[in-house]
Amino acid sequence: MRSGYLAGFAALGLAAVLGCGQEGPFKRLENEVNDLKVEVFRQRQEIQNLAKKAEEEEKIRASEREKENRFRADTQEVLRQIRDNTQAMSNRLNYGATQQRPAVQPSRPQAMQGDNTAPPPVQELQPDDRQFAMAEKDFNAGNFSEAVDAADNLIRHFPDSDNIPEALYLKGRALYALKLYVRAQESFQKLCNDYPSSTRFRAARLSVGRCQLAQGNTLAAISTLEDIARRWPTSPEARSANELLQDIKK
Repeated sequence: MRSGYLAGFAALGLAAVLGCGQEGPFKRLENEVNDLKVEVFRQRQEIQNLAKKAEEEEKIRASEREKENRFRADTQEVLRQIRDNTQAMSNRLNYGATQQRPAVQPSRPQAMQGDNTAPPPVQELQPDDRQFAMAEKDFNAGNFSEAVDAADNLIRHFPDSDNIPEALYLKGRALYALKLYVRAQESFQKLCNDYPSSTRFRAARLSVGRCQLAQGNTLAAISTLEDIARRWPTSPEARSANELLQDIKK
């Protein structure tokens, strides 16, 4: 009996010794596997970050390429418009110069050949006058876009010309005919702001009211028209302003 107990205790001790001996390698292996998992996760995160960064850089490069292409296209369009405007202006200037050439004078009668009085010289128009004449010609012909361009060329190239108020007024009328009411109002308003002593001031002021009506700004138009009727009650512009006010009330 006693020998049986001793054998049992010996078996338990041996099992404990064997179990402790095997636990160490398995634990190390498990730790190494966990370390590998952590490293794999870290590498995967790093790859994802690099891919995201590369995608963002590619978007930036694509945006820069798009901006560059758009800039080139816009530059080419501006250059094309400059060439077209320059050519159109050159053609009109040549046409105006041709129109200003004096006609060949007929031969004078024999009885007057002794008269040494020279014919009066033909006065040549100044460049800004020719430019305004072109704008008027285009406007009268119904070429309103060309009239706007001609007026803009006059305003741009001859800023000190006495024709500027007339050019602004003509430009506004052409834009109004094209139903570009916002731009037309800007042209009329610039005339009123910069040239208050111009003979076109009241007409431009009335045209501002018309543009406001065309845009649906009824309250602003009423204020403008009432101001005209109050300041110049006997003028033709006041009469037109009162007629417009009556139409608005109806």
